[in-house]
Amino acid sequence: MTEKKENYIFVLGSNPALSLAEIISLFSKDKILDSSREVTLLNTNKLNPEIINHLGGTIKVAQVFGEMSKNNFDLEKIIEIIGDEILKLSFLKNKKTHFGISVYNMNASNSFFRRLSRSHSYLYINLKKRLAKEGVRIAYLRSKEVALSSASVIKNKLNTSEGLEVQVVVSSDKIFLAKTIAIQDIGNYRKYDIGRPYRDLVSGTTPPKLAKIMINLASGELKNKFLDPFCGSGTFLQEAALLGYSNVYGGDLSQKAIFESRENIRWLKNENKNINTFFEIDKIDARKLSKKFKNGYFDAIASEGYLGPPLKGFLDEATLNKNIKDLENLYKDALKEISLVLAGGGKVVLVLPAFKTGGQTKYLNLRSCIKAPGLSVINPCKEAEKFSEFITERGSFIYSRADQYVLREILILKKEIK
Repeated sequence: MTEKKENYIFVLGSNPALSLAEIISLFSKDKILDSSREVTLLNTNKLNPEIINHLGGTIKVAQVFGEMSKNNFDLEKIIEIIGDEILKLSFLKNKKTHFGISVYNMNASNSFFRRLSRSHSYLYINLKKRLAKEGVRIAYLRSKEVALSSASVIKNKLNTSEGLEVQVVVSSDKIFLAKTIAIQDIGNYRKYDIGRPYRDLVSGTTPPKLAKIMINLASGELKNKFLDPFCGSGTFLQEAALLGYSNVYGGDLSQKAIFESRENIRWLKNENKNINTFFEIDKIDARKLSKKFKNGYFDAIASEGYLGPPLKGFLDEATLNKNIKDLENLYKDALKEISLVLAGGGKVVLVLPAFKTGGQTKYLNLRSCIKAPGLSVINPCKEAEKFSEFITERGSFIYSRADQYVLREILILKKEIK
């Protein structure tokens, strides 16, 4: 008997294009019903709350328990549906429980969204009256924002058996009601980032969330052999292991980076006794990978490559052009080798540098970089093209902060199957 699919709300992170691309990559056999900059509505099989630990770009996951047409909008009906859902939770009986409401916009008109988001107090007051008759007491978590922050939800235990967060999601034609079943573990990410023995603050360290997204974008069904050819202090190696890869390999030209990666992985295995991954971390030139590994050896490759000399301001044009040329030569040679050691049908997700200069952004020339036969740029997320500030015309993603001179351009390349 085929398992009945259910609807879930995914609250997206700060880069909605990457967040959505990651969801599509992980749930490739399921259907995206709708999506906005804030949330995605996915129809899939019943989800385990642990799914949040496998997603770098999703802040919250909520299970839809009710919906109505906007044409039949009725606050009293919303109160009835939420009230019935709360009464199903037996732990709330005769116990004062924290409760909160978050409202998200999924392509509704601004006027209708504002109308509904201003109904927090009305919903709470009338829910409290209705539930009091059933012996259920609730303590409402107030917020100046229309949606509760992750920190607030965690602090008030709304993601545990002691509380409840209801998400009210407004689309162009429907209102969805959902209960939060999982929330991103902020503390865990902090531990696996700044809690490690070594971080490269000069060259810069890839945020663990971004590394996880990139690995998910590179991953297929087989999670056997993973490679980061520019491993630095080992962020990608760490996240690949946490995502379940059985064999993880790291290489770097810097002996200091190799030492730091090994120490960080030693720390990781001590912190997380469930990791059974085999690690191999050696000094390797990314331009000579095929001398160490067999052709087609790796299932997936993800990495933040060399971004050039650290910058504290804009470069003069001559110096910038020289740096770009040197980087293009590096990646031309590295990608030829990456193509050799990557299995047919496999993907490599790679961070390349892009440079702010005056009022424009300069990118590396992909024709100069990608000389390897059978390796081509793919855009796995047509749905994300609406997020124009995060997507380039050549199908790559931009990940940056406003104060950065060097931006991260994230490319997804796939090797053809011969």
